[in-house]
Amino acid sequence: MAQFLPRSMYVLILFLISGVATQHTEAWYRSELSTSIIPLYKSACDMLSTHVIQKLTALNIKGFVRNQTAVTEIARDLKCTIQHVLQLLQQAVHHSLQLNDKTELKIENGYSAISEIRTTIHDTEVEEESVETKVIQHQEIVQIAETHVKEKLIAVENAERNEG
Repeated sequence: MAQFLPRSMYVLILFLISGVATQHTEAWYRSELSTSIIPLYKSACDMLSTHVIQKLTALNIKGFVRNQTAVTEIARDLKCTIQHVLQLLQQAVHHSLQLNDKTELKIENGYSAISEIRTTIHDTEVEEESVETKVIQHQEIVQIAETHVKEKLIAVENAERNEG
C-alpha cells in the first residue's frame, strides 16, 4: 500500500523548492550582470569620460582651430573612440537580451516545475481518495461478514440449546 504525505507537506515542499530556486536565480542573475553586462557599460563610460569628455574639455579652442592637423587628429581619435564605445554598448545590449532570454527560460522552467508538483499533489490526492474509498468498502464488507458470523454463532448456540 502506498504511503501518502499530508497535503500540507507537499505545499511546504513546494514553498521550500520555490525559495531555494529564487535565491539561486537571484545569485545567478547578479553574477550574469556583474560578469557580462556591467563591465561593458563601465568600459564604455570610462572610455567616453577619458577619451572624449576629458580630451574635449582640455582643448585650447583658439589654438586648436588654427591647427588643421590637430583638428584632423582629434576628429580621427574621437571617431575611433566613439565607434569602440558603440561596439561596447551593442555588446552590452546583446548580452542584456541574452540574459533576458535565459531569465525567461528559467521562469518558464520554474512554472513547469511548479505545475508538475501541483499535478503530483493532485494525483496523490486522487489516489488517496481512491484508497480511502476502498478502505471504507472493505470495512463495510468486514462488518457485514462479522454480522453474518455473529448470526451463525447465535444460530449454532440456539441449535445446541434446543438439542440439549
